[in-house]
Amino acid sequence: VDEFSPGLSIARHKGFETSSYEYMLLCDDDNWLENDYVETAFNLLEKNEDIGIIGGVGEAVAETKIPDWFWQKQNAYAVGKLFSTGGYVKYVYGAGMVLRKSVYMAALNKGFVSLLSDRKGKELSSGGDIELCYIYQLMGYKIFQSDNLKFKHFVSDSKLTSEYKNKINKGFAKTILVLRPYDLVVNKRNESAHSLWFKEYCYIAREAITNLFHPKEDWTYLKSSLKLMLTHRKEFCKNIIAIRTFAAY
Repeated sequence: VDEFSPGLSIARHKGFETSSYEYMLLCDDDNWLENDYVETAFNLLEKNEDIGIIGGVGEAVAETKIPDWFWQKQNAYAVGKLFSTGGYVKYVYGAGMVLRKSVYMAALNKGFVSLLSDRKGKELSSGGDIELCYIYQLMGYKIFQSDNLKFKHFVSDSKLTSEYKNKINKGFAKTILVLRPYDLVVNKRNESAHSLWFKEYCYIAREAITNLFHPKEDWTYLKSSLKLMLTHRKEFCKNIIAIRTFAAY
């Protein structure tokens, strides 16, 4: 199926519209699903009508030795468990994600338009999969991480460099202007948009200062997040209002 506009979210949208059945599975060429993946996901959705999206657990596969820093960033590569306990969670990996088409189409009819560009060409902005999870929750459905859904994620050598890691961190930082507003609305934070922006900015600033003395978070991510929150305050607040409008419609 041809899609002439670039971008991962746009490509997924084309696939969703073109698909013929209720359950849709996202699988890239570097995701190797276990033999029972489809059957397990199908049975879970058939038995649990309240679940809108299901995700699994990834295992890294590479041609060369995986560097030590990788395991601290493994979730950014759709590797390991996003949430240690599994079950009902906030979001799941886009790799291996299984969705109900009817919910997505209902969200479109309600006015859903993605607030993220997601990955486009060599840009590593992402988060479209998490945005989908939030939209499904606003539509009244739950997100489920199943430890029985397992896949291998092939990680090429080009993605195991410090340069690529920094690009990922900057890409994830860009999503803060959209994904944090979604999280705040889903969790029914009713303060004014400006008040929520101020609290979020103070939280990130505090994390950055703490990180100077007790490093635990990547500095590239924190610095990019601080800069974006400071220079794009209006966009952050605008996104909160837009998501609240969608949720109330």
